[in-house]
Amino acid sequence: MDGTVDWLCVPRFDSPSIFGSLLDREAGRFRFGPYGIEHPTTRVYVPGTNVVETTWKTGTGWIVVRDALNGMSGKEGTFLICSFWLVSALAAVGETARARDLMDKLLSIGSALGLYAEEYETSTARHLGSFPQAFSHLALIEAAGRIIVAERVKEYT
Repeated sequence: MDGTVDWLCVPRFDSPSIFGSLLDREAGRFRFGPYGIEHPTTRVYVPGTNVVETTWKTGTGWIVVRDALNGMSGKEGTFLICSFWLVSALAAVGETARARDLMDKLLSIGSALGLYAEEYETSTARHLGSFPQAFSHLALIEAAGRIIVAERVKEYT
């Protein structure tokens, strides 16, 4: 109950896990939540749903994060924010070439204006969901920055 993500599969729910501490505490995880508060105030499932709601009490108010497996029928696309996060993670752990390769693939699927949607369907090469999606673009910028930093560090070491 410390706000960690102990199991994460990207870019799709059925992909291999990149964080697997549910099975092995040394297998990796990351924590999200307000700085300086180690444990959420509450974490509950919203009755009758697959939505988990995590709440933190801070000095200035409340933070509520809702996460869900949507359970909807039909096929979803790949969430682009997760793909860009994977680029960032690869760059951060020194896998710069893999990060660059994935980034190049992601940059090649942008719209004619270089914009990205919330999701991308690889089988149809279509952008799905919100378009343009601000969070996808923020993750793109972060991923590019991580690659640049990783490449500069290699130059000077």
